[in-house]
Amino acid sequence: MSRPAGEHPYEPYRQRPTYLPPEYPPPPPPAPPRPPRRSRRRLWYAVALVALLPAWLGFLVWRAADQSYGKDIYAVGPVAEHDRPIDVAGTRWRLTSIAEAPRPTGSLTDPPPRGGTLVRAYLEVTPATTAAAKKIAGCTFAARDARGRVWDTADSSYVEDEDDVPDTCTPPGYSSDHIPAGRTQRVGVTFLVPADAARSLRPMVRPSSGTPYVLFG
Repeated sequence: MSRPAGEHPYEPYRQRPTYLPPEYPPPPPPAPPRPPRRSRRRLWYAVALVALLPAWLGFLVWRAADQSYGKDIYAVGPVAEHDRPIDVAGTRWRLTSIAEAPRPTGSLTDPPPRGGTLVRAYLEVTPATTAAAKKIAGCTFAARDARGRVWDTADSSYVEDEDDVPDTCTPPGYSSDHIPAGRTQRVGVTFLVPADAARSLRPMVRPSSGTPYVLFG
């Protein structure tokens, strides 16, 4: 039996492969069908709602706290005449003077900003008992003008304390944490306010936490 020309004599006995691996990886599976546009829009709304929900809840809590706190933060109780003492929280309070303070000249103090004025007030504080003196040790001061605007005491960087008068209801130095019973202590507080508020400014004092302010009219 003759062989075709060019065929190897053992060609019929060679084991030929029955399976050849593919040269390229199989194609990726088809992508799932895209949801309708309306469904995608609803999905984005849901994601935005979940992202904004904590911030919205925080705002509601802050708003409720701000409204309940702001109503009483500067609530005024007793009103005293300018030169007459008033007894509140077992302590006698008396405003002795209030006037515009001179412009600071020291190297450690800052001048008031443009349009601002420093106003300094002096009061006399006389606790009747030791318990009253301890109660007012954390007193706080503020000031209000005729338009109802309120300011806390000025930052220490604007205060030039040349008279060594304390600005709290505690004795100067570290000898004690409260004024001795029956002793009158002078207190000086400074406020940084707009120039148009200086003339009608009136100081206020809160004897202790949770009590209304005493306004000196």
